[in-house]
Amino acid sequence: MCSSDLATNSHAVKERLKEYALIAEIVGGLAVVVSLLFVGLQLQQSNALTTTDAVKDGTQLWLGAYVAAFGSEESTAFMRRALNHCEELSGDERGRFLATLTHFVAAYDNIFNQYEAGRLRREIFVSISADYFGIAETPCAQTVLSQDYTALPPWLRSSSGIGTLPEHPKGWRTWLVEQR
Repeated sequence: MCSSDLATNSHAVKERLKEYALIAEIVGGLAVVVSLLFVGLQLQQSNALTTTDAVKDGTQLWLGAYVAAFGSEESTAFMRRALNHCEELSGDERGRFLATLTHFVAAYDNIFNQYEAGRLRREIFVSISADYFGIAETPCAQTVLSQDYTALPPWLRSSSGIGTLPEHPKGWRTWLVEQR
């Protein structure tokens, strides 16, 4: 083999290696793009799952409070009496009523936070809000909750009263009626 054949052969090998390197760069770049898309999809699914779990937990907490308060004939009769005639409750019954109301407040606090974070659909929030206000705004609930003001989350402790939401441009009651 002469030196010119070796030079031509060497040049051809170098050119082929450059082509392979170029192909490898293109494939590597595509692999990076595909992996970034995959990571983005995983993050999106993870966020959706986290949101779904948070909403599920919040609504289960609300349903748990509701079932505990109204899930049997005895508990429904107790709640009717407590909501309408709290002055007739014994000390133990008053404690039971406060515990039930606190359970509702905690569940609603979670629901409110989920709604504010944009994780809860408006129609679900409106429905739960109507139930909550139907309980929390009764005179007996207001009386019992005001006796243990510290049990309430900060956003429910407002100058406008116990068990109310933060200011809404239209007022929460007006907003709630408009949503139904």
